[in-house]
Amino acid sequence: MRMRARAGWAALGYALVFGVLALRWLRTAYDSVPGAEPHLPAFAFGGDARLAIWVIGWVAHALADPSARLLDANIFYPLRGQLTGTEQFVSSQLLGVPLTWVTGNPVLAANVIVFLSYPLGALAMYGLLRAYGSTPLVAWTAGLAFALGPLRVPANIKLLQYLNLYLPLALFGLRRLRDDPRIRRAVELAIVLTAALLSSYYMAVMAAVTAAAYGAAEACRRRPGTVRFLVLAASAGGLALATLAAVSIPYFQRPEARFGTPVGNVTSMAVGDLPTALVILCKFFFGVVPSALAALGLLALVAGPPAARRAALAGVLVGAVGFVLLAAPPPLVAIVRASPLRFLRGQPRFTVIMGCGVALLTGAALELVRRLVPGRAGTALVAALAAAIVVTRGPNLSGVRDRIMAASVDAPVYEAVDDAARRFGRGPLLELPPWDAHRHNPRNPNLATEAMIGSFRHWLPLLTGHSAYPPAHRRLLDALLEALPRRRALDELVDLTGVRWLLLRPKDYWARPAVRDAILRLPRLSIVFTHEGWTLARIDRVSRHPEWIAALADGPQPGCTLLGTPLAALADADAVAVVDVAGAPPAVVRGGAVVPLRVRVTNAGGRTWPVLAPPGAAGAPVVHSVVRWRPIASGGDAAGRRERAFALRRDVLPGETLAETTRVAAPQTPGEYDLEIVVVQDGAARFDGPGNVPARMRIRVAPSLPGRGCE
Repeated sequence: MRMRARAGWAALGYALVFGVLALRWLRTAYDSVPGAEPHLPAFAFGGDARLAIWVIGWVAHALADPSARLLDANIFYPLRGQLTGTEQFVSSQLLGVPLTWVTGNPVLAANVIVFLSYPLGALAMYGLLRAYGSTPLVAWTAGLAFALGPLRVPANIKLLQYLNLYLPLALFGLRRLRDDPRIRRAVELAIVLTAALLSSYYMAVMAAVTAAAYGAAEACRRRPGTVRFLVLAASAGGLALATLAAVSIPYFQRPEARFGTPVGNVTSMAVGDLPTALVILCKFFFGVVPSALAALGLLALVAGPPAARRAALAGVLVGAVGFVLLAAPPPLVAIVRASPLRFLRGQPRFTVIMGCGVALLTGAALELVRRLVPGRAGTALVAALAAAIVVTRGPNLSGVRDRIMAASVDAPVYEAVDDAARRFGRGPLLELPPWDAHRHNPRNPNLATEAMIGSFRHWLPLLTGHSAYPPAHRRLLDALLEALPRRRALDELVDLTGVRWLLLRPKDYWARPAVRDAILRLPRLSIVFTHEGWTLARIDRVSRHPEWIAALADGPQPGCTLLGTPLAALADADAVAVVDVAGAPPAVVRGGAVVPLRVRVTNAGGRTWPVLAPPGAAGAPVVHSVVRWRPIASGGDAAGRRERAFALRRDVLPGETLAETTRVAAPQTPGEYDLEIVVVQDGAARFDGPGNVPARMRIRVAPSLPGRGCE
């Protein structure tokens, strides 16, 4: 009862401290998230914060709406399964979903979850150190250092991806199981590990590696029941891993997974970089006071009381695990890149593990201080160090307000979109522009993430979005958006996606406001409403190629392009192309100058050309164009010839003409050249039979100006 009372007082103390430190943040938590100043090495990225909020909002919506499919989230339409393009935060959803249902505000729900991770994380470290025998004040102070540890100051919504509270909880569960190897303790450990592994994939890696190393160390302790402990701990870990594997099945079944998961940027750290890295870690990630105490905590290994030695040993072990993952020696890098963990690309996040080790060493140092300075003086000194941690780390906790405009001033626009969709019919929506040209919010120029938050009001499918792993057709989508306001670009967007609604932001968001006006002048667009510079227009036409929509919805398939065309060699009778250049190219260019060309390519054969191969389909027989500079002096043969391939944007139907813009660098060597543009198929058709008409033009290359041009 006494221990529970002390834990209650500790929890109350943490709630008060973090409530005061986060007051500025919490007062605007209904429509804002904490951000960071540009000079701080923090991970408070506005776009990623909105992505995490959108995940919480979508899951709450999908679970409440019988017509919604959980994994088929409403971004990058028509591609299905887009929730698997990012973390699902399953453990956090246990609180986030009911909070969203009650408040109707996923922004507030995400802020509450992240805020609660501070007192709960501190309390978890407090409990672990108390299990080692630390005094309440020492454990409470170390809990403060842990909660204000790496990547947690300033606060940011991305903390959902690496909630550090699971690390001390896992260590605490292993400690209790080693001291009391009963099934009840194993069940408790299994619950903690399962929650940790389902929190996020990064936390799954952190918790699994840390728990494995710590469990091995606990097995070496001289206590009875070692075999039973190992069996129960392995069973708990196996159950957690099996649960993670079951939840991850949709991730493994992603169509993109058939072509290999992208390799992250896990790299080794050079030995010469270690001193600088340690200075940065101590100054910005751990804090000066906790870093100094952690260094002192190393002395507790040889001169500290039993509680200090236990905490110091655990701190060194956990800190070493985090440091190895952060520095990543070459053998480890090779293992990661050859394993399912090759998706890891946020290597600095492993400082969260080091932060756990630093907090344990901080507790060891404080126990050593209590031994060296006994009585009230020691208590006062520990209390002063706790205040120093709060003063040096706490004031930056709330960060800088990053207001989500879609959840505040722009909310009426998205409500009007919902009203229009109810009156005129639902359908996919394209919000433009996707990027803020004038950075109205310097912490988030990615307007696609604002559109995702705005979709909470209408839940229409969105053509754009933001995800950890962009869809395979993203290059095609970007090319068509760049081609607007050409009528053909909008027609292709309709054919590929069935888009029905265009929502255009005010002119001061656009790099070229004239593009916005030109889009609204396109035929078969009906303006539904305007509001403070916003315009919603309905597209009054339907897709002429529903098979393209179906192919994009299925995702990449083996042996086919993204639009469903077989990736096969074309017969000579079908490999027929007519190429011409719109407008007259310059007759004379400087050496190294860039020549823009508007190329028109016509499929004069009888089969669709395969162009849009899935990413990672190396060696696929795709059709593309080639630009060749043939020097006249060499007789036009291959000697001295330069060529450059450029991709067509999508598969080309029989009889269809695609217009593409390319920029070609002229050779540096002056002289007369024949510029030739042809069509080829990689490893297959040569497009040199009857009926093929390449584009040819004579261009003279003049000497380049001094200091200009490069090749």
